[in-house]
Amino acid sequence: MRETFLFIVRVTVVCAATAFGALLGWQGHGWDGALGFGVVGFGAGSAFVAFPGFWLDLLGSLCLDLLRFLWEVV
Repeated sequence: MRETFLFIVRVTVVCAATAFGALLGWQGHGWDGALGFGVVGFGAGSAFVAFPGFWLDLLGSLCLDLLRFLWEVV
């Protein structure tokens, strides 16, 4: 049951990243952009699914650095 859930989550993340990339590419560059950005989105989604801990740690540290910067500016 757990493996099925993880499989569904992984497929959903990769599909969402691919669709988001294709949408951005389509809006700015037409068919060529949709294809290129879709491939980039597929790669990014696959990398996130393969190493979620790394990406979440990276995102967390970036957010903390941004908050510290904003705290010092204000």
